[in-house]
Parts: sequence; structure tokens; C-alpha cells
Amino acid sequence: MPINLQSLEAENPESLRKLQRLVLSLIRRPLNSKDRIRKMAEDGQPIEVLAQGIFEPSQTMTSLERLEVYNQQYWFKMLEAFYQDFSGLSYLIGKRRFRKLVEAYLEKYPPRSARLGDIGSELEAFLRENPDFLGATTQEAAIDMVRLERALFRAFDAPDYPTISSKDIIEAKPEALRIGLQPHISLLELQYAIEDFLLSGLEKSGMGTSEMGIVDRRKQPLKKPKRFFALKRQKHWVVVHRFRNVPYIKLVESPVFRFLSLLEKGHTLYEACEAFLTGNDKREENFSELQLLQWTQEFTVLGWFCRYRENVL
Repeated sequence: MPINLQSLEAENPESLRKLQRLVLSLIRRPLNSKDRIRKMAEDGQPIEVLAQGIFEPSQTMTSLERLEVYNQQYWFKMLEAFYQDFSGLSYLIGKRRFRKLVEAYLEKYPPRSARLGDIGSELEAFLRENPDFLGATTQEAAIDMVRLERALFRAFDAPDYPTISSKDIIEAKPEALRIGLQPHISLLELQYAIEDFLLSGLEKSGMGTSEMGIVDRRKQPLKKPKRFFALKRQKHWVVVHRFRNVPYIKLVESPVFRFLSLLEKGHTLYEACEAFLTGNDKREENFSELQLLQWTQEFTVLGWFCRYRENVL
């Protein structure tokens, strides 16, 4: 509903709230195709007229130009953050389509946190609700990419808790010991080999083919792959984690994923081991108690384990 600026009273708190909401809506209004402020507000009022009622012109700028500065800076910052945090998705669906996706997403899920890292927290849900923005890209592949990129950001940003040592595990009673995973760890079941596409544009480092290190993309953004990359449908499991301040993508087998998932959900070490040993099928008969012990030792060295805490993040 259009707001009559002349009716607003300077001493009235409700008038101030209306004015704040109006200014915010104008700042959040998407830019036009030339990255300039639009002519009309969402309710049909001329933005120039609204700007004149809100901003005093300066010696060098009109009221509309002053409003345009805020409008542009908001969108330039939002788009920059999305291109940095979801550069893989941008190249997967195309830059133009990605921008339209971001504009529609921010209209439905406007920023509600001072942290830029939180702005994409609902992007997976938005893609499930609005697959038309993806064009020819498979919805599952796009969602895999979003989940992986969110996990990488979490690996950069999440805290570390004091680790559990091998001695702590050996001395504890398995039926009572609940082991938690570090907050920076994400367990992902992926339907596409999406990390291959992502890593084709990133600097690689790591400890073998199943361990891929990721540089900080806010310092070295993803470069568009120089060659055509065909996505391969392949159900697999990865653990995104941080080791010595570098995020890694570690490919794991299905039994490892199930074992870690049970620990993450709060099951005791005994329950997780019991479920693993009784749940193996013939295809996994090579995964023995010895293998389970080796995993536990490896993950302890990597610093994945900590005391279990509910609602870590």
C-alpha cells in the first residue's frame, strides 16, 4: 500500500518504522539491466518522487542519486557475496541465470543476520521450491553443489572444540562414550561428482586422490573451467572438514559415512560399532573390526572427534 510521506510525524515511533521499512524496500529493490536504480517502486509509485520526500539533495547529488548509491551498494555487496560463496553454482547454471536466482531468493529470504555467511542458508530450500531457475541443469546436481559449497564455508568458519585422544577412547566405556564431530565437519551424500566440477576451477592440494584441499575462495575465487565439463551421476559420500586451517573434501565409503552419521546423531561408540558390524551386507564384507579401529585412529589423528554436544551450531 502506497505511503503518504506527508502524513508521517517526526515524533511518532510508528511513523519512523514506516519510513524505515520504506527506505529498506527501496534499497532492496533489484537494479535494472544496467545496474541502475529502477524508475518505479514495487507499489507503482515513482521512486524519484519518493526519494525527494526522504533525502535532501546535496551540492553534487540529487535525492534520487543519493538513494541510488545505497541501492547499488546493497546489491553489489549481495551479488559479490553470492558469487564468492556459490561460484560453483554460478558456473553450473550460468551467470545470468544465477543473478536472477539470487534476486528472487533475496526477495523471499532477505538478509536477517549481520553475517554475510548466513545469507545463503535457505538456498537449498529455495532451489527445491523453484527448480525453474536452474534451466537445463539437473535439480539434484544444483542442490549437491549448494550443499557442498555451504559445507566448505562451514569448514572455513566454524569453531574447533577440544579433541578426544586415542587414550580417551581406549580408557572410556564404549557403551557410555558419546563422541561428537567437530562443528566444521559436514557429512554429505551426493548424487553427482560435483566436487570434480568445483575442483576443476580451484587450486588443488591434499593427501591423495580421496583428500582434496580447498583454498580460501574469498581470496582466490573460482575460475571458470577452461573446458566443457560433463557432470557424472554417481552416488557417493564425502566428509568436508578442516585440517591445519585448510578445508578438505574427503571421499569415504558408505560404511564410514553410516558410522560417522550415527556418532553425529548422538549414539554411543558401542551403538555405532554394533550397527556397523550387524548392518554390513556381502558387498561390504571386507570392512571388519580391524578396519573400524583403523578409521577411528585416522579420524582421531585428523582431530574430527570431540565430546558430544547437542545443537553444536
